[in-house]
Amino acid sequence: MADLAGDIAKVAIRISKQPLIKPLVDIPRMMKITQEMTRISLEAYVNEAPEQVDCLIEFDHEVDDLYNQVLSELVVLMMVDSQTIKQATQLLFVARFLERIADHATNVGEAVYFMVRGERKDLNQ
Repeated sequence: MADLAGDIAKVAIRISKQPLIKPLVDIPRMMKITQEMTRISLEAYVNEAPEQVDCLIEFDHEVDDLYNQVLSELVVLMMVDSQTIKQATQLLFVARFLERIADHATNVGEAVYFMVRGERKDLNQ
């Protein structure tokens, strides 16, 4: 997760001096959900509370849907205006990194469930 967060920071530095090619709406939403997923999974780990991780399923679906939406929008933008390709590609990386962090948070939740209950639970349904 930390490596992916570092990669997001590098992208932010790379594009920080450029005007945005479109208002960022879905990427910040992905970030907030991913942050919450990480908090929930780590809190469940610390408290050995597998009952806290069930909500990660819905959050993960939400992040996946937002990722697909961002991907579609940015691909269309790149097809319409080739000048946007460089920044759009960087934004796609950010969206992908957030989606991966959400997956890792889900994996932590599954590990908590197994650690406490001794049963496997698939939160990536």
